[in-house]
Amino acid sequence: MVVQKILFPKKDICKEDKLYFRGDYDASHEGEVRIRAKETLSFETYFNSFSVGKWMRYTKLKSLCLHLKFSGDIRIKAVNAVGDKKESVHMARDTYAKVESMSRQEYEIPTSLSEEKGGGRIYFGRLPKEGILYVEITAMTDAVITYGAYETEDEEDVRDVRLSFNICTFRREEALKKNVDKLISELIENPSSPVYRHGEVYISDNGNTLSPQLFDYRESVHIIPNKNVGGAGGFTRTIIESVLYRKKDPFTYVVLMDDDIEFDPAVIERAYSLMTMLEPEYRDANICGAMLELERPYMQFENGAFWRGVTIKSFNHGWDLREQKAVSANEAENAVNYGGWWFCCIPTSVINENDLPLPLFIHYDDIEYGRRLSPNGIILMNGIGVWHPYGDNKQPNSMNYYDERNIMITMAISDASCTKAKMIDHLARITTRDVMRYRYEAAEVSFLGIEAFLDGPEKFMELDPVENHKKLMEMNYKWMDPGDLGVEMDEIHSRRYEDYPAIVPYMEILCWLLPVLKRKPRVIDEADIGYGFLSGRTFFYDTSRKKGYMLKRDIKKTIHSFKRFFAIKKRLDEEFEDALYEWSRYGDTLRKLDFWEEYLGLKSKAPDPAPVP
Repeated sequence: MVVQKILFPKKDICKEDKLYFRGDYDASHEGEVRIRAKETLSFETYFNSFSVGKWMRYTKLKSLCLHLKFSGDIRIKAVNAVGDKKESVHMARDTYAKVESMSRQEYEIPTSLSEEKGGGRIYFGRLPKEGILYVEITAMTDAVITYGAYETEDEEDVRDVRLSFNICTFRREEALKKNVDKLISELIENPSSPVYRHGEVYISDNGNTLSPQLFDYRESVHIIPNKNVGGAGGFTRTIIESVLYRKKDPFTYVVLMDDDIEFDPAVIERAYSLMTMLEPEYRDANICGAMLELERPYMQFENGAFWRGVTIKSFNHGWDLREQKAVSANEAENAVNYGGWWFCCIPTSVINENDLPLPLFIHYDDIEYGRRLSPNGIILMNGIGVWHPYGDNKQPNSMNYYDERNIMITMAISDASCTKAKMIDHLARITTRDVMRYRYEAAEVSFLGIEAFLDGPEKFMELDPVENHKKLMEMNYKWMDPGDLGVEMDEIHSRRYEDYPAIVPYMEILCWLLPVLKRKPRVIDEADIGYGFLSGRTFFYDTSRKKGYMLKRDIKKTIHSFKRFFAIKKRLDEEFEDALYEWSRYGDTLRKLDFWEEYLGLKSKAPDPAPVP
């Protein structure tokens, strides 16, 4: 039984070959890797090492071999690497941890070789109980590796697993079709895949624009027209349809996926193999995927996260996964209590009609629901990850509303609240952050989000989420071509927080107080920290859209923003505890199927959604 295929770089997915191989080699020919005589190739990489410690902990795995197909004369060495890390919280942004050091220890593992025509199987001896396992291949003559897979003979207790791939989309037909086609052609309808005939796709069409003719698959794809109630409403709708309303052939997991991710289908096969071999005590655990940056495919945004109060800590953020020590250190267990819904596998055994996600529209829906399910466990490991667009400056202003409102609702309904003083400190931080970056509209949207929480659950229930979102969208910045604004694109800045480790806590105020000495706007990209640096204007340029928007220092707007800050601080002083109590009382209602059916305009009982005709 194949538990993990060796992956090769692919032009249409990821060409970053150091995520796949290490050493002296030629990976320019897709589907193979070439090694010159006397050179060494290592599998100690993010995608091709084997997470032996976690497989031994979570599954029934007892035996393992590496099946290789190759030409030439090679010698093989097996290694167990155990990594760890030491980190500290970043001074200005406690969302991310700064890694001070990584450690790595390695141990050679005894192997035996069973040769066969065109290749062979390398059998590993006693399997280690921690870290990663990988091989180093030294070529005695020029050699070519054309196939590889970690395999096991432990097939007695393998369980049957069925997957529902649940996608929420809003008018992203091109990206959606690309990913659904990949799911169907390479997994669900591919006889050589372990997922063959063991999955279906449920799509919540929040934009009501999908045509049945978009997909050629009749039995495997279900399109569900839905109200535009954000990711929370879309994903919950697919959960209701695929789990609670489904009467035949029940699924084992729902796999929540963003519509705009990039992924290798073999990664899903890895997760699937893991699911089939889990020990009974871990079958209720979520299996989550890491998020890698689409623009920098080697850079990890998050490998699980921890949330409490106003603090979110993204583990192993900003790690360059091409680095040798990062691979084994990335396997170290962290205090994770949720995983992002860009790729999150939730067992249907933990889903019930009285404990559904909250109707938060977008943002924090995955955090709140993930944390609620976290006592069942969360499993992450190298090689299970997807690529997703990333950029701090890309977030539209409207998202600030949901960030601030939803974090407070989540605190109230969970047991992870913070003090009034910390909430006011958080308000001061976000106000300073946006005002000092000339983002006055973004600050105002954040204020509206906090006010929405303080207004209480009764007013929340009267709110039309679709109309409310339209109003918020009007406060987003308008994208324009640089030439239309007379912006010269001779230099695009991309300064990050880590570039200023010592003075970041004072950076906002310092940069705002500096005199305006530059006439030209400072052009910044998605990841830049966003300060003016002697310029009274900044032009944010989205490198993928090739458009941007202008931000300008404005004294009157600055004064207005701080007046709003003090007004909301006063409300927090007077109303925070009462609002927490009211929301906590209402939490159970918002999680029930009865509420969701009314919220989404569903009948009390609905049949399975019809497949694409």
